[in-house]
Amino acid sequence: MSKSYVNVAMTEEEAKIVAERDDKWTGPKLIALSFVTIAIAFLILWSAAWRKIGPSFDGDVPLINYLDHTAPER
Repeated sequence: MSKSYVNVAMTEEEAKIVAERDDKWTGPKLIALSFVTIAIAFLILWSAAWRKIGPSFDGDVPLINYLDHTAPER
């Protein structure tokens, strides 16, 4: 991978800042961040599937049960 930014117009100061940020985010940090992000996404999906989070109507009645009572002919 090239160490220069050929197509980006920037000053020397900006190039130095970009290089410092690139050095900070190494492969292991990005991999760890990816795993954390995926874990949070799956936690949210699991919580929604088991109705730990999400919309409810008339108290704690889930949407599917609410629709069965309000619109049985759907």
